[in-house]
Amino acid sequence: SPTLANLYMEEIDIFFSKDPLCKYYMRYIDDIFILWGDEPNSFKACFEKANVIIPGIELSMDSSTNSINILDITLYKNDAGSLNFHPYFKPTNYFQYFYPVSHHPKHIYGEL
Repeated sequence: SPTLANLYMEEIDIFFSKDPLCKYYMRYIDDIFILWGDEPNSFKACFEKANVIIPGIELSMDSSTNSINILDITLYKNDAGSLNFHPYFKPTNYFQYFYPVSHHPKHIYGEL
């Protein structure tokens, strides 16, 4: 549940957002997006400290200077240095949808 995630992850939210090199911090349930200053080694050290804040929670990291997949979008830096995005489809997305004209029982459509 989002409420439980917010309560459980609060210490990590505070930890990262108080660091002066953290330029931007955003978390949605269990996905965290951070824009860090120009010192990648300091982020690695900070990340290692954050990984022991909550026992049983192990953070994983994908990092890049050009693009990153977060939630259902890919954020990327274009040639001019501006931040842009386009849709990202996870490898497990098989696009298996059905349409109301497919003659499924009507109660099924309310569940989608």
